[in-house]
Amino acid sequence: MKTLSTDQIQTLHTFVKKHYVEYYDIELELVDHLANGIEAQWVEDSTITFEIALDREFKKFGVFGFSDVVDNKIGLATNSYLKQMYRVLLSFFTIPKIVISLAIFLVCFAIGVTLPELALPLFVSTIILCLLSFIVIGLKWRFELKKINKKSQKKWYLTKVATMALGGPPLLLIAPLFNIISGISKRLEPIAGVLFLSCILTLLLLWTYISLFMFIPFMRKEIHNSIQRHQLT
Repeated sequence: MKTLSTDQIQTLHTFVKKHYVEYYDIELELVDHLANGIEAQWVEDSTITFEIALDREFKKFGVFGFSDVVDNKIGLATNSYLKQMYRVLLSFFTIPKIVISLAIFLVCFAIGVTLPELALPLFVSTIILCLLSFIVIGLKWRFELKKINKKSQKKWYLTKVATMALGGPPLLLIAPLFNIISGISKRLEPIAGVLFLSCILTLLLLWTYISLFMFIPFMRKEIHNSIQRHQLT
């Protein structure tokens, strides 16, 4: 059976790049698709030249070329990665961690009830600290992902998903989030305000923990495995 040479595979990579495929993991899928199509043509007629076979395969993508396929693959990849992250999030909710989370909330609420004069500044300062910590985590994560792309000399869609999840748009929501929290807490009755701030503080502490010790290690492992699968170091 006639198969593609190493140079022809490289030509496919160059061809795909020239048609505005930005991410290497998407590029690999398209190259594999083209290669399989070309070799399938050679099974039927081995005299077809590589150039003609490639042109036929590309025409199958229609007038928009790879754009529709790329959009579809990006959508599927995004959904797949987000589902995996959702499963990681669900794995947090074990009995010990639920008990610890409830204990954190009860401690916060108890402080708010027993020390009302100190509770508000304490809660606000802790919330600010959590938000700042999340900013630092997000920025460090973005820097790490850029280093991964630079080291592999490729641009991976998986790193973009990872950036969006922890180091992208969520960072822009922190300032408005703090203003919303502050505005709501001022409009509530004292006991309701303590309850609200205790919930918010507990959620922020948990989200910081989940981001730092669950999401980032998971995404780091996924990216490493993806690069290793393609024999990149």
